[in-house]
Amino acid sequence: MENQTITEEQFLADVMYEIESLRKHATEKEKSKLNFERFDPNSINHCIYGQITGICTSDRAKELIDLGCKRVFSDNWAEKFKDSQKYQEFIPYLNGEYNGQGWYKFGRSLTHITALEGYIYAKDAKIKEIIAYIKGETDKLEL
Repeated sequence: MENQTITEEQFLADVMYEIESLRKHATEKEKSKLNFERFDPNSINHCIYGQITGICTSDRAKELIDLGCKRVFSDNWAEKFKDSQKYQEFIPYLNGEYNGQGWYKFGRSLTHITALEGYIYAKDAKIKEIIAYIKGETDKLEL
């Protein structure tokens, strides 16, 4: 997949679309599992989709990702994000439109992560606010 450059505004719009989709499509029971204190973007059980579904490689996680993901990161994303930079530094590594990349017959390979998952790695990500918004504890979210 060829790298493409998008604006910061488009990146944040794509992240917000994914957040809105989780707020709309995750069940109340799933949303109630979100917990900021246990949040860990490096854990398949405690990342955003992991907390909601139990494990971010599950069929249910794929359903939710399919509903809300517009763009993905790939090509050694973990290496690029390991130093937890500001989200603006991640934008050039957004590879393209999501079309199911990283999902195989038996689950997710984690070769690709969603725009929201990438945003959450940044040191300036508003994780606590995102969780509160998805859970419906607030009706306002500015990234």
